[in-house]
Amino acid sequence: MVTLRNPTSTLEKFHDGEAAAIALATEEGWWLLINEERPLMFARQRGIKAVTVPEFIVYLYQAQILSYRSTLAKLDGIASNTGHRVMQVARQEFLALAQSRGDVERGEAK
Repeated sequence: MVTLRNPTSTLEKFHDGEAAAIALATEEGWWLLINEERPLMFARQRGIKAVTVPEFIVYLYQAQILSYRSTLAKLDGIASNTGHRVMQVARQEFLALAQSRGDVERGEAK
């Protein structure tokens, strides 16, 4: 069962959702799943275990849970609400992994 609750404190320097997510991750010792570079760096500098949404999608591809096409569609689907640098790093990692698997040749899916 999932219990909904608000954190006991929040951070003023980020949007409400990011501030609450960082506070809950700190209070509960949870992993933080986030889309923006600035709060990601803030969390990691404070020892919070954090991963970006695009990194997690690429991990699912690496673990062979997602196909090449599904991974690409999911990355494309979150691009508009995800930090540019965060997306760029994930796409580079994804492409390198896909090429090493032979899933793509010259940027095209097999």
